[in-house]
Amino acid sequence: MRTYRFVVGDLPFDCELPEALEVAKVLPSFGPFFQKEPSGEADFKMTAVDSIEDEADWMPSERFCNDLGAVQLYRKGKLFLVELGYPSTAGKQRLWMDVEKGIARVSVNWESACAAQALTSMARIMYSQRVLLRKGFSIHASTVIKEGVAYLFLGKSGTGKSTHSRWWMQEWPEVELLNDDNPIVRILDEQIWVYGSPWSGKTPCYKQKRVPLKGLVRLEQAPVNQWTTVKGVKAWAAVFPSCAVMMEDSYLYQALQETLNRVVSQVKVGRLKCLPNGEAARLSEHNLK
Repeated sequence: MRTYRFVVGDLPFDCELPEALEVAKVLPSFGPFFQKEPSGEADFKMTAVDSIEDEADWMPSERFCNDLGAVQLYRKGKLFLVELGYPSTAGKQRLWMDVEKGIARVSVNWESACAAQALTSMARIMYSQRVLLRKGFSIHASTVIKEGVAYLFLGKSGTGKSTHSRWWMQEWPEVELLNDDNPIVRILDEQIWVYGSPWSGKTPCYKQKRVPLKGLVRLEQAPVNQWTTVKGVKAWAAVFPSCAVMMEDSYLYQALQETLNRVVSQVKVGRLKCLPNGEAARLSEHNLK
């Protein structure tokens, strides 16, 4: 086995993988986050194992589908088991997590065509829960940088988050895409930061970079462009649905709630009913200044 150190969102973690594996192939988007000379302790560790116990002893929890296929979540006390629903010919892909202790185990069929996709997804799931305990959260959003600060565009899948980012880049050539699917938000030294991550959806945008967070916008498709600034509970409700958290774990949920309360109390939040055009980009930029 060989251990690799990665740092995402200023949070170091280790992945212990079979010696024969080429890390660039099984974690292809992690290159910018690899730390050649690790220093200090890892915040959590993810280890590859041959197998993980069958779900018979686990209580089924959530079941949902995403672009990776069907995902089944099981729970036993404070432990979680995640089974990714890849084709049966690929074998069972499983993730076992003790989030509070910072320990994860993964069982992957390395011969399958979806091995890299499975491992990348498992790392995202473990990271997104562990970072909650470090004054941070992973959020489903497209993120741009303008004049040294970051803006996050939120919304349901298909709302047009990536499209809105592209319009910002078209309207202002200096605008840079930081991440197009799962940036990381953390509070460090009383500053709210947004980080790039190895998880950027269908857009290959993997940047080891952090910038201060300036604004968050929940998008909604509409026949007109209309902006509403929201505060307090309404701001919290606009951002929370996009945050990654195991809802059944009160400890993780409380951690997210405390961090998110601080974020929405210090950062401008808005709702934008919009068309996919430059006018919508100009409207959101104007109201986020």
